[in-house]
Amino acid sequence: KKITNPDFQKAWDESRTEYALLSELMKLRKEKGLSQTELAEMSGNKQQVISRIENKENSPTLKT
Repeated sequence: KKITNPDFQKAWDESRTEYALLSELMKLRKEKGLSQTELAEMSGNKQQVISRIENKENSPTLKT
């Protein structure tokens, strides 16, 4: 079914891009053998922040 509402379509496209980026970040972390705690220390964040990002409970800012 085609989406006809342009505002919804834009939000849909943006969320798909965000989820793809978050999935790629998690994949890279695992490929490098890093734990969430290690990544948190490297990035100056808390492990809970990394967990929430990976579980799509929180959308990171560019700064994060």
